Amino acid sequence: MKYFSRQASLPLKGVRAEKTGTGIITALIMALFILFQPDIIMADRIVHDLSGHWRFRQAGSTEWIDAIVPGCVHTDLFSAGMIPDPYFACNEDSLRWIEDIDWEYETVFTVTGQIASFPHCDLIFEGLDTYAEVLLNDKMILKADNMFRKWVVDCGSFLVHGENSLRVLFHSPKVTGDSLAARYPFKLPGDSRVFTRKAAYHYGWDWGPGFVTSGIWKNTRLEAWKDVRIADLTICLTELDSSLANYSADIVIESDQSSNADISISVDGTPSVSKTFALVQGENSYRIDFGIKDPELWYPSGEGEQRLYNIQLLLTIGDNETDRVDIVTGIRTVELVSERDESGRSFYFRVNDRPIFMKGANYIPTESFPVRMPPTASRHGGPGVDWRYILHSAADAGMNMIRVWGGGVYEDDEFYSLCDSLGILVWQDFMFACAMYPWNPDFLDSVREEAVYNVKRLAGHPCIALWCGNNEIDEAWHNWGWQNGRSRDEVDKIWSGYESLFHSLLPDVVEKYSAKVPYHSTSPLYGRGDIRSRTEGDSHYWGVWHDAEPFEMLIERTGRFMSEFGFQSFPDIQTINAFTSPDDRTLDSAAMICHQKHPRGNSLISEYMARDFDLPDDFEDFVYISQLLQARGIRIGIEAQRRATPFCMGSLYWQLNDCWPVASWSSIDYFGRHKALYYYVQRAFKRILVSPISDGKTVRVLVINDTTEDMSGQLNMELQDFNGTHLADWQVDVEAPCLASLAGEGSEKLPGVSDPGMVFFEIPEVELLGNAAPESSLLRCSLECEGKLLSSSLLYFTRPAELDLPDPGLRVTISVHTIGYSIEIQTERLAKDVFLSFERSRGSFSDNFFDLMPGKKKVVLYTTGEIMSDPEQRLSIKTLSDLQQP
Repeated sequence: MKYFSRQASLPLKGVRAEKTGTGIITALIMALFILFQPDIIMADRIVHDLSGHWRFRQAGSTEWIDAIVPGCVHTDLFSAGMIPDPYFACNEDSLRWIEDIDWEYETVFTVTGQIASFPHCDLIFEGLDTYAEVLLNDKMILKADNMFRKWVVDCGSFLVHGENSLRVLFHSPKVTGDSLAARYPFKLPGDSRVFTRKAAYHYGWDWGPGFVTSGIWKNTRLEAWKDVRIADLTICLTELDSSLANYSADIVIESDQSSNADISISVDGTPSVSKTFALVQGENSYRIDFGIKDPELWYPSGEGEQRLYNIQLLLTIGDNETDRVDIVTGIRTVELVSERDESGRSFYFRVNDRPIFMKGANYIPTESFPVRMPPTASRHGGPGVDWRYILHSAADAGMNMIRVWGGGVYEDDEFYSLCDSLGILVWQDFMFACAMYPWNPDFLDSVREEAVYNVKRLAGHPCIALWCGNNEIDEAWHNWGWQNGRSRDEVDKIWSGYESLFHSLLPDVVEKYSAKVPYHSTSPLYGRGDIRSRTEGDSHYWGVWHDAEPFEMLIERTGRFMSEFGFQSFPDIQTINAFTSPDDRTLDSAAMICHQKHPRGNSLISEYMARDFDLPDDFEDFVYISQLLQARGIRIGIEAQRRATPFCMGSLYWQLNDCWPVASWSSIDYFGRHKALYYYVQRAFKRILVSPISDGKTVRVLVINDTTEDMSGQLNMELQDFNGTHLADWQVDVEAPCLASLAGEGSEKLPGVSDPGMVFFEIPEVELLGNAAPESSLLRCSLECEGKLLSSSLLYFTRPAELDLPDPGLRVTISVHTIGYSIEIQTERLAKDVFLSFERSRGSFSDNFFDLMPGKKKVVLYTTGEIMSDPEQRLSIKTLSDLQQP
């Protein structure tokens, strides 16, 4: 089942852009299996897979090289042993030549008599990267120029019975982009990449390498079909109450004949509606209304169940089932609420009429190439982790939203289906970032096709909470000096072009094809140079990091919705070992500098580290402290944002993951090793959070309740020294309202300031400490309800470098567990920031980088598929006190 729209704006007959149905459709599910069987044969359709083994060459060369589709030139060259590991040391710099050359891919396939007997046959490319000319039996049938959409060609008249040759010539995106830029009347910020509809991060970013790729990056196939098919299906929720969810289904049927057809819709196997229509030859459009009784709503994680419905549309002519579309979707409403209040203007998401504080991170592609790096024997460190691992990690950390950033790619349907299942909402950027884009008609037509394809493709996923026009372009135009040196006429024309794209074209597409999902033109709404960024819209706050402001500024500069803030650290030392030689493992080695893409990155990390920690001489210790530093800073920001609820209603830190092994802002490195930040975030995102804070004068303890119900309990505060000696204690009864309660019963809006009821304990620090030494004391805060511990937190009174940490006296026992290994840790004295690591192993710890109180024990599970003969010898344990002991 394929979905088409009007002809693409290309001078080639029979080339069409695809319309796609909502949710998950049968044809896409089948595409998961066609790698293992060359033909899928049904009564009215044959699917012939063209993915798999191809060959490729430099254009003009006579030497062919084996290739794999989906793939790209870089990965195919690496698999063939013709280039070194692109991620190792400084190999990136030696591979620039690849992007300046045209490349050609070819395959030969057989058309059987059965395929030839079908009146229609389409050649389908799920993704071409990017400037491609497609030749079937030496006849040009397609010119493609957009990485972000599907390409469909009616190819039946070009096929022959028996062997057919298919060639794809890729023109250099760098050379082509430079040529387009040279002919454009204005020099646009972002240079020549802005003319190419291709992932921006391929050109390099301050956390990623520059690999400007070409290739067939998604599956390709032939689809032959007979007389009638469902060409397009869009469903839309029109009305919803507790008893009924009403939908409209807009259906397009292509037919070679005039006949009667029955269209029936069922929900979870139960018939809902059936209609008979008279088909005419050509395209037939119909609308059918149907309903789901007693609807069970889909909720984000922590708010309720992720109920998904299976909706099936069946096309029958006579007694023959002619076509079918299956959709998996959820029922929910989502609103972006922006209303004037006493503090400015709100910015929060309301799902199923419930205001929700969004906890999450910014997601980038998990690989620098558009496909996975092949796990060949010459690959250093093995394969990186894919998005499935990243999303499960996000869910395990308590996240209910991720932002798919606009410099990457629109992910596959399966990505969003997993978000549906996990209850992770998606803030989805359109693929525009940190540049001004052209606005000539051809470019806008290409963007429109891209937007229609992706908005329709994702419209049935309940996880989609927002379509955002771009990343940081409005802010950059007004605050980054991009207008300097330009005439008023040039400034006006460039800004008018911006408005035509982000204030007109894209919102119109969202309104037409996914009207129930809000559109936001740019992120952030205002730059940090604009005072409104602190009281309206979403905020990217980079004074911490770029301006070297102290972490505590994240407390003062909490906005209404923090969609970006972050700090760098180094990846795990084992990850570093995978891209360096032993002699390179120093901060200023060439290999390490090649894997630090921010020009001031290492100096900023060192500057911040010197404020809070003693700078270690050992490189491995420096890596460990860098992760603690990052975790400490971002936790300060997250807890400040949560304490500011409901003034602030979202905390999305930058960034969740990496696309290659690198020093970056990520919480999970390229190989899937969780940094200290990941575990600090996991604690800071707990639905019930005890958050103590001191400004050096007053200690306050707040309780944040993100559950769906008000809660009561007892807040216990105990002052201890690092040896476990009890010094003082306090108890307070707590009544912590949930977020919906803060909005007020029956209220449709949230108040604009923090509710002072969240502060449950307040005392001068000097009174709390009494005679206790601040450098060797801590306050343990715990919240209990009916004997059950709901949340606990520790408050220290000095910066880490000033803590007088004892030797903790750790004892460790390791045992085999069903998921890997169980590690029991006991300590006699405070063990601060306990870091566990198995050498030469890939896996994940249930907890890490934790503080263990004196006399306590803790069990940590290590999930791995590996069986170790010597786990005791391979387990290393580091604590902050190890760096302070003589």
